[in-house]
Amino acid sequence: MSEQEEVRRSKSRPDLQSDAVETISPARFSDTNSLLLMLLLIVIAVSVTVPQWKSYPTVTEVREETGIVCKGSYDEQGKYHGLWRFSDKDGRLFQEIEYDHGMRIGQRNYAPDGTVAKEFREDDAYQLIQTYSQE
Repeated sequence: MSEQEEVRRSKSRPDLQSDAVETISPARFSDTNSLLLMLLLIVIAVSVTVPQWKSYPTVTEVREETGIVCKGSYDEQGKYHGLWRFSDKDGRLFQEIEYDHGMRIGQRNYAPDGTVAKEFREDDAYQLIQTYSQE
């Protein structure tokens, strides 16, 4: 923009100072709108495609005959789901088992000192993919 055009523009808009005039090209304005539109579409796409994880309430059960305390969740069909923790009657954690709607997908057994004694993990097809043992 030439200096004469800036002066004309500042005279037509007295609220603008001549040193505060900013030149915005139509191409730059279009790029900004395109960028904003693309960001909006990304936000919408992410919010639509992100799965809503269902959470199940945690329950605590005590087995009367052994005193073992079990903490975990059941799904809608009453099957074990998520991480279940098992402690002895003295409160020491001795086992964790992870379930996927009733199917065991992982397990950790703990030694009396609290270290991991044995561990295994299964993939989505319930095939053994990882084992660990101190024995």
